[in-house]
Amino acid sequence: MMPATAFAASKPAAPKSVKCTTATTSTIKVSWKKVGDAKQYIVYEQSGSSYVKVGSTKKTNYTVKNLAPGTQYTFKVAAKSSGGTGKKSKAASTYTVCAAPAGVTASPLSKTSAAITWGATTGAIQYNVYVSASPAAAFSLAGTTAGTGLTASGLTANTTYYFKVQAVNAKGVASSDSAVAPVTTYDGTPIGVTVGLLSGSGYMPLSGGTCALSATIAPADADRYLTITWSSSNTGVATVDQTGKVTAKGVGDATITATTANGKTGKFNVKVAANVTGVSFYTDKQTSGTVSYDMKAGDTIPMIMPTLAPTGAYSVLTFSSSNTGVASVIPGANGTYSLKGNAAGTATIKATSINGISHTFNINVKAVLTNVTIPASYSMAVSANWIVPVTLTPASGAYGDYVLASTDPTVLRIEQNKTVHSIKPGTAKVQASLNGVVKSTCTVTVNPPPPVTLSSYSESNPGIKYYNVTYESNGKATVSLGVVPITGATQYVITEHVNYTSTMQTGTGTGQLHNSANIVNLGSGSLQAGSTTVTPYVAGKREWLVTSAQIAQPLTFKNVDTGLRFYSVAPFNSGGTQVTTNTFVARVPALYFPRNVGGANQSAADGYVMAYAFPMTLYMYPTGLWTYLIPSAPIDINLTFDKIPGAAGYEIAATLDGTPYGGGDATVGAASRITENTGFTFQSGEAVFNIKPFVIDPITNSRLYGEMRTVTLRMKVGNFPTVDAIKFWENSNTYSNPSVLWNFGV
Repeated sequence: MMPATAFAASKPAAPKSVKCTTATTSTIKVSWKKVGDAKQYIVYEQSGSSYVKVGSTKKTNYTVKNLAPGTQYTFKVAAKSSGGTGKKSKAASTYTVCAAPAGVTASPLSKTSAAITWGATTGAIQYNVYVSASPAAAFSLAGTTAGTGLTASGLTANTTYYFKVQAVNAKGVASSDSAVAPVTTYDGTPIGVTVGLLSGSGYMPLSGGTCALSATIAPADADRYLTITWSSSNTGVATVDQTGKVTAKGVGDATITATTANGKTGKFNVKVAANVTGVSFYTDKQTSGTVSYDMKAGDTIPMIMPTLAPTGAYSVLTFSSSNTGVASVIPGANGTYSLKGNAAGTATIKATSINGISHTFNINVKAVLTNVTIPASYSMAVSANWIVPVTLTPASGAYGDYVLASTDPTVLRIEQNKTVHSIKPGTAKVQASLNGVVKSTCTVTVNPPPPVTLSSYSESNPGIKYYNVTYESNGKATVSLGVVPITGATQYVITEHVNYTSTMQTGTGTGQLHNSANIVNLGSGSLQAGSTTVTPYVAGKREWLVTSAQIAQPLTFKNVDTGLRFYSVAPFNSGGTQVTTNTFVARVPALYFPRNVGGANQSAADGYVMAYAFPMTLYMYPTGLWTYLIPSAPIDINLTFDKIPGAAGYEIAATLDGTPYGGGDATVGAASRITENTGFTFQSGEAVFNIKPFVIDPITNSRLYGEMRTVTLRMKVGNFPTVDAIKFWENSNTYSNPSVLWNFGV
């Protein structure tokens, strides 16, 4: 007996000759050839990379409904029998018919032409435009286009026409007709006048002020009533002759009108300003002497514009250069001018009004700085300063910005872009960069301090030779100390104290120094000697006993309150006897660098106003006020940064291109941020601001400085923003202390 499976029916073959036969705006009919043993057919529609079932039928065709107009659809068909559903057929696709165009309008352009426009139709690749002399008569093709507008020409003047539009899909099938739009062509009579400038400006000086106007009649093929009559609303301010020439007569405003013979008008406003009595390149920061600015050879920069007197005066200005081989003046748009630096040297730029009033400024064109070199290596002690010798190419008078940077700010920091300050023993590199490219590198070795003998262990030769303070994310500080080993000592007691006075160093005063109440509670603080965590010597207190081996490692105190902190070092021998008469106490300014310079708790786009520039306002009549930043004009610096808890104050020192430029203390108020209008101004070059928080040493009554923040403002005369307040943002989510470098005007 044969198994039952031998008689199981097989799946039917895939249907053949599948095609899309007819389509409307919302349906497509799909047909195919009959499959012999099929009982039913499943129709699938493509959806992305797969096919989904849209219907089934026993016939050899199926109409898919609810489709979108002007859209391509793809289908497959599978046959189904008692043996199951067979494979899908090959794909067939077509487009639904586009919807009829909507929003059809027709407007006259001239006596013989009209503009027909409509809204875009989904899926349309072409539009057919038809015209008729009557909505009930036959329409003929006026033209085809892929856009949503067409100009119909060859029409008859003063005649009404009717237009309709069809949308054509990618299969070449046209939609039904749109609504009919009528239009009547012009009869040759002017319908409007536009008045514009032929020459000159609508903003004129009183002396010699003129401009020429033209009148354009619409439509362009108007053939009657074409005579233009010119008139002025205020002949005391400006007159106009019958050629359209306007002449200034008095200070004020006037409206010039052009009128056609059939009464159509066009208007143009003019303004006459007072005569110029003074031309000045001075600003409120420089009111006398020779105004002088710098630029780089090869650059083209916006030129400063002079102030005219009296207020409201106007004149066309003529600019000239005393040496075009050095610098030339280039006119621009909207009454602006640029300077082009052609070669190194000095040129005098002169501005002259129409009535002969003039003023000058000097432009110093400098050669481009091409290289910066520093020594290859240097060795220095801890807590020392080294002014880096810099060799520039060219040696002098060049224009360019170089920056000195430390590869490890915990070993070396750079002050005022010229001085290297060593913090702790180690090796780091000083890199000299020019326009962001490292040109020279110096390897600096910071040597550890040698052991000291008992006789030299004193305030003048302290047991703590260096310290470093860094920021912790909780607002606390990490303090690293380097302790000089003492000959004969095998262990050391390191203590953080609440307070310290000079009487606590010797005799009975040491008891006050190490009184339990004068030792800071441990809290969440800790001490590490190198990578080893040291157990507190006194439970619950910040006092530790470290070995001579551990003392050779950097001692790192975590979770330290900011402000003035006191750390004592008491060396002991193996018998437990202190080997020094005095207990040295280090006064450490636990002040990390000022953070969030320029902004805090805002978006980078908002920022904080950091520098104010003096704006120049030009009145460009009749378009309104144009405001430009004066290139190289004095910049007034306003610094803002987070207050550091425990800091007594902040000292701000400035240098300009390496030259000291003043200094002073910031005003400390109750707010959580320091905002200081420094009073510093500069015109161009590199201004470096060093912000140094400090505390007061109770022993010497002198300032002890924390980590310094350097802000470099680099003025490159170039493409300046058209604003009068420049904003700056610093990313506050990093806890390192890089120099803040702010380029602007580049």
